[in-house]
Formats: sequence, C-alpha cells, structure tokens
Amino acid sequence: MNLRLTITTLLAVALVPAVGAQTPRPDRTMRGDTTVVTIPAANLWGPQRAAVEVARVGGTRDGEPFGMITAIAALPDGGVVVFDAKGENGAVAWVFDANGQNERRIGRQGAGPGEYRFCSDCLVSNADGSIGFLDQDNRRITTYDGRGRVRNTALLSDRIGYGLAPQFLPGPAGSYYARLEITPRSRTPITDPQEFDRFGFVQISEQGEILDTLRPPRSLVAVPARSLFEPRTLWYPLRDGRVAVGASDRLHLLLQGSRKSPGSPLLIAGATKRIPFSREERNALRAIWAYSNKYRRGPNSGQASLPTDPPALKAVFRDFGTDHEGRIFLLLHSSAVRAPASMFEEAPVMMHGGGQMPPAPRLEYLEPPLFAAFGQDGTFLGTVLFPVNAIKVSFTAGFAWALLKDSDGQDVVVKYTLPGMGRKP
Repeated sequence: MNLRLTITTLLAVALVPAVGAQTPRPDRTMRGDTTVVTIPAANLWGPQRAAVEVARVGGTRDGEPFGMITAIAALPDGGVVVFDAKGENGAVAWVFDANGQNERRIGRQGAGPGEYRFCSDCLVSNADGSIGFLDQDNRRITTYDGRGRVRNTALLSDRIGYGLAPQFLPGPAGSYYARLEITPRSRTPITDPQEFDRFGFVQISEQGEILDTLRPPRSLVAVPARSLFEPRTLWYPLRDGRVAVGASDRLHLLLQGSRKSPGSPLLIAGATKRIPFSREERNALRAIWAYSNKYRRGPNSGQASLPTDPPALKAVFRDFGTDHEGRIFLLLHSSAVRAPASMFEEAPVMMHGGGQMPPAPRLEYLEPPLFAAFGQDGTFLGTVLFPVNAIKVSFTAGFAWALLKDSDGQDVVVKYTLPGMGRKP
C-alpha cells in the first residue's frame, strides 16, 4: 500500500510514565527464559489527549516550497533531516533544528563523494547526531557527521538496499541494517506478502564491513496472507541489536537477541479487539483490487492476483519502529475517516493493450495512524494519534516529526510533543 496515502487527524496523547524496573511487577511472568509482559484487557491503550504542534516547516530558508519529500528522520536533539527529491535545484537533504529553523543542507545531487541521486524512506539518524543515507541509485551508504560532513562511505552489492520499505534502519554501535535479497524472485507469480518475505536484512558497518545476516523468521500467523491488508508476520531488527517479530492479528510482539546481540527474549502480549473494515473501505478495496487484477497483474507481472474481497476484520497492527531511546511504536489499525482531496495527486494517463486505461479507483477513506508506545523493557506507555493527512512519522525523545499534505496538497513537516515523555523544545 502506498504510504503517501496512509495516516490521520491529529490528537497525539499523553504517554503514561514507565514504572521502575527494579521491583517485580504483576504484569510480568516467566515462560522458560522468556519474560512475558501482559497488557490488561481493560483500558488497553490508556487515555488519549491532544498533542501540541510546536513547529511547522513548509519549505526552504529561501521561501521555496518543498517539491516532493520522500524521507524524514527525527534527530536526537529534537531537529529533523528531510530529503526533498524534487528540490528547486535537484534532490537535496535539509537539516532543521528543534524549532524548525533551517540550519544547513547536506551534500548535493550527483555521483561524487558525499553526493546522492535518490532516497526513498532511507534516511536514519543515529544517537550521536550523525545521519545515515542509503543512496539506491549510487549503490552506497554515506554517513554524515552532526555538521553535515562526510564521515564514511560504504559501497553496496546489487542484492542490498531494495525491497519493500523500510529498506534502511539504524543498528547498534555505528552500524546499519539494509534490506538483503535472501531468495531470488520466483518464476511464477507470488503474493505481496510472499514478496515481502523474500528479503532479510544485512547488518553493515559505516566502513562497509558485513557484520551479520538476518533471515526472515518462521511465520507466527496460521493462515498465509494473500494481501498486505490481511494478518501476517512482521519483523525488523532494532537499534539495540535485538530483533522484534510480531503476529499482526493479535498483540504479540517478541523481542529476541540476534547472533551478534544475544539476550533473553521478551514477549509483549495482551488481549486485543480487531475492528472491521467500514463499508466505504470495503467497497473501495474491491474496486481497487479488481482494477489491479485486470490491468496490472497479468501473467508477466510477477504478482499473483489479489483477492476479490477484503478479510472480515482488520489486523491489529500494520508496522512498527523505534526512537533513539529504544522505545517501540506499534502502528495500530484504526477506523478509517474520509481523507482530504489534497492528499491525492492526479493519476497519470496509463496505456494497456494499445488503449488508454480508465482512471484507477482510489482509497479515499484512510486510517488515522494510531501508535502504541512501549519502553525497551516492554512497559506500555500509551497511545498517540496523528492526522489523516500525515504520511510519514518519525519519533525521537518526547517528540515526533510528521510529513503532512496541507490543504493545497503541498508537503509540510510538522513537529509535535508527546506529553508525559519528553522535555520542552
């Protein structure tokens, strides 16, 4: 699903402070060597309160609007780095401080040292303030220090750095994780979830040394998914070297050590209530899938046909990520609302079989991005809800930066506080 068409109307929330870890807690039990943290069924996500917008950035310091932002990453000092793929003079990465003031640009478009060509969801910020940049076109990872100077460049093989987003994640001790093609593409059409499972991750140092290879785990979901809207197994390596694996049909997130970062497993589990697709969502998905099966998923596409109908219920969550302090933010499924028309770009004219294709249907009812936050030790912190016109969200200590489409359809970047978790900007 296109991430530029997914996310919500903002009411971010108060996050409940974590309980100290020195004393035993009633929510923790041991199952073999695994610590199980149980979330009570009652009041599962805690009270929600509106977050406060503290900064808004609508363009460059020269007053030019952004062209097309394809990546953002919150910085540990409260600022943000933004990649504009269609800047006034070509692709450009900008750094804004905690107040939204433009501090500097990083690198420039090109193929030389410190330059880049394209980036999509492939910026990360490290705890020391440095910035990692996965440049798919130039086939390399560049690390910039806190002042924007090139610190290291690592060349990539053709099998590294592509696949479904996220292609690039921060790792421990000056390392990164990048998507790695584990299984060659099948000769017969495969489903979207099968395509997702073709890729693992490689841990790579700033200097380009391969440190570890992580393969997809065994599926935790009984019935294989036919589309990305159905329950499936999601997994990512975390900043501290652990690997998180979740069954998206329930609140079930297992954090376990990797070969390079061993540790005792931690399971976050709790009672969950799955919500149904609305009538508007269901009708739109039927139309979109029928259109895709007719015009885009032919025998030579490599993609299997989509189902004719969505499942009865949504999965519990659809993605997750972390902040610089190791908190985990689980992106929950939520009830869809009608999205503003400014979110949708005009579709290009496409040809099929020698003729012009009819306009593609679109999913106009979108889910507000609702995140559940957990501490490194599994402590439930609270929930945070962003606006329906938010496209990407990146967290740092006590704050979140979000990419939004404004009422004119322009890209803007907005900073929000997360009450109860952070300091004042």
